[in-house]
Amino acid sequence: MVDEFFLKSLIQIMHGEIRLIDKERDIRRIGQTKEEEDPFFTDEIFFNDVLERRPEASIDIFWEDDVYYARVRRKGIQGWILAGPVQTVVGAAPALKIAQKHKIEAASYRLPYCELKTFLEAMKLLLYEETGEKVCLSELYTKQQPEPEQQKFFEKKRWMEKGGHLHNPYQHEQKKLGSIRAGNLKLLEECQNEVWPGEIGQLADNPLRQEKNLSIVVISIACRAAIDGGVAPQKAFSMSDVFISNIERMTQVLPIQAAVVEYEREFARAVEQVKHDSEHNRYVERAKEYVAEHIDESIRVVQIGEALGINENYLTGLFHKYEGITLQHYIRKEKVRQAKELLLYSSYSCSEIAALLCFSTQSHFSSAFKCEVGMTPAKYRESKIQRG
Repeated sequence: MVDEFFLKSLIQIMHGEIRLIDKERDIRRIGQTKEEEDPFFTDEIFFNDVLERRPEASIDIFWEDDVYYARVRRKGIQGWILAGPVQTVVGAAPALKIAQKHKIEAASYRLPYCELKTFLEAMKLLLYEETGEKVCLSELYTKQQPEPEQQKFFEKKRWMEKGGHLHNPYQHEQKKLGSIRAGNLKLLEECQNEVWPGEIGQLADNPLRQEKNLSIVVISIACRAAIDGGVAPQKAFSMSDVFISNIERMTQVLPIQAAVVEYEREFARAVEQVKHDSEHNRYVERAKEYVAEHIDESIRVVQIGEALGINENYLTGLFHKYEGITLQHYIRKEKVRQAKELLLYSSYSCSEIAALLCFSTQSHFSSAFKCEVGMTPAKYRESKIQRG
């Protein structure tokens, strides 16, 4: 259980207030914050909401814009330790927002500044000192993921002043990529939790753009590692596209970092799945890859078999076993799927699309399209235009 000396030392590190809350919800402040400048005192609804947030969590990190708080369960006592608020950006704007939101009327109200990484490290120490529970920074979000709107539990990288700074060692990156190639999720998680004195690097001046850029780099490299591990390139690239699109829609740093850690694990899981699949199933995936790469050509099953080095009839049987349709049917479905995209997003005529996708005639194209979609290509384009 923490003592007052430890708490006061922690305040010196992270500059924010720390409070002890008992079972009666009485507040004892360890620092020098005045009641009228404490949002947990001036806003009783906020105070009670914080105490009732996911009560099973031993540690709970939460925020309001760029202002951060933490709640740690007390050991052996029904109550909590509340830390914060601290602002993680420089300027007066966060304090003004907090004052307005939580009814703080003090004209001189200011918020202490603390780098987010320092704040999170301080909260790790507080949790350990109070409960003996050890967590790494990457675990701070996994412990709290059941609350989907609050994916904000990852280490934020320290923003360095312009100029040279120490990067993380190359062998660390290689070890992480090797774990993805091997589909070794346990080793990957160990790599993610390793602590190094350096930084990943600075790719932008704006913190949000910096994190997005770093995430794109990490996802792109992890994607290539997954392909090296046996994941079909089209599948890996599609995963990468989805992950990067998700990152671009995010508006806060911590959810981005949480997502990227999980995305790396998704790539490792994909490799693991491939390695657990039978050799036969891998022939099916390679056949799909061949179709994707030759979609604008006339594709015959015998050609795919030759490219894969197996008998045409054997390949046909495998494909039907695992996919439930014939390989020839799959080729038609993929060509029609590509045709639908061209009908919607290009100005090519139906006859031009038929030629681009190597249908023998426009009539053959129309027949195949209608068989899959239930209407002719022209009707499909017309219906989508009318709806749009």
